[in-house]
Amino acid sequence: MDNISAAEQHLKTNGVINSYSQSLAQVIHKKMDITAQTRHAFKKDYLSSNYGFAQKAAIFLLFLWVLFGFLDSYFEPANTHVLVNLRFSFFLVMLFLIGLTYIRSLRIYWHWIMCGYVMVAGIGMVLMVAELSEASRYIYTQGLLVVIFYAYVVSRLQLLPAALAGLVITAAYAYMEFSSGVIPNMHIYANVFFQVVTNVFGVFILSYSGVLQLNEYQLKLMSVQKARSLTDLNRILENLATTDGLTGLANRRQFDEYLQEMMSQENSHISLLLLDVDHFKAYNDYYGHLQGDECLKKIAHCIENNIPKDNNHLAARYGGEEFAVLLRDYDLSKALQVAQKLRKAMDDEALVHANNPIGKTVSVSIGVGSILAGTHNGKEKLISEADEQLYAAKNNGRNQIRFSSDLS
Repeated sequence: MDNISAAEQHLKTNGVINSYSQSLAQVIHKKMDITAQTRHAFKKDYLSSNYGFAQKAAIFLLFLWVLFGFLDSYFEPANTHVLVNLRFSFFLVMLFLIGLTYIRSLRIYWHWIMCGYVMVAGIGMVLMVAELSEASRYIYTQGLLVVIFYAYVVSRLQLLPAALAGLVITAAYAYMEFSSGVIPNMHIYANVFFQVVTNVFGVFILSYSGVLQLNEYQLKLMSVQKARSLTDLNRILENLATTDGLTGLANRRQFDEYLQEMMSQENSHISLLLLDVDHFKAYNDYYGHLQGDECLKKIAHCIENNIPKDNNHLAARYGGEEFAVLLRDYDLSKALQVAQKLRKAMDDEALVHANNPIGKTVSVSIGVGSILAGTHNGKEKLISEADEQLYAAKNNGRNQIRFSSDLS
């Protein structure tokens, strides 16, 4: 019977390992098939992680906006009043937009707010250029390239809002210059060309970096998934190493480790119940090993359901048709109550055993031992005493409980 159970557990363990190995291989060798859900998660993570930097960058641009205002009187003394009014008006709008990003309910829309922020800065520059003489126009037009560069590289905007802001600024500038006719068309074409090129470079940079960042995010997700799979596999293997494959109870290894741990807690009573299924070989011979396994499962279920649920007690398959119950902080009198409850539960279960000489249902013999933790060689003494009492129960007619006084 032990060989059969061991073989079954071996097959189950191999099955679990093979299943998880295949899953891990799929994770490790999976192509970069990025789903809409992954893209959405990446965007959410990107916006969350770049929110603070985008605010600081916007404040820095606002600072430059004010700083360059001191140059207005130098380049255009005749139009200083108009330029200052325009610059201050747009300063207020830009400050307002930055303030919106600090509102918690609007925080998730910060990239679109910043898109509007960049457009406002660009259109403000366009309107200031419209007020300038031809000589000063070329200098201020370069400021538009700075704003467009900011949109793509500094603002942390993603491709769509950045491209929208950059192209709106270029379109506004082209419309203003062609409508005003202050400078020759060839100069307008040259300025628009450089702005378009800046936009194209910006789109290329954001597109390429976006793909790299998305792939990196996907790799991180795969690494997390791999780590979780390994953790799950380790948990299952650990469980299999300490669990009986047939009954689901603790196995002999876990029993020994748990008893050793209990013995380290001095001045506490530990009791052990050893149960043996009466005439189980006769059961197997009559019903077959498969039915015998089903019988052991039902017995294990009965034991697990009828031991106390407090104090972290342990039910284990001790070997073959033998079971063990470790009772923490239970003296002999309490242990006997548990033993009586288990024997009665088996009687109530009424599992048919036609070949049982002492009755027509499955019965168990129980040996009980109890000891005070910290006793010298306490583990060996407790097991030996419970085993002797089980042997006595079997030699005196079976289907009974035998016990000794507390060991010391």
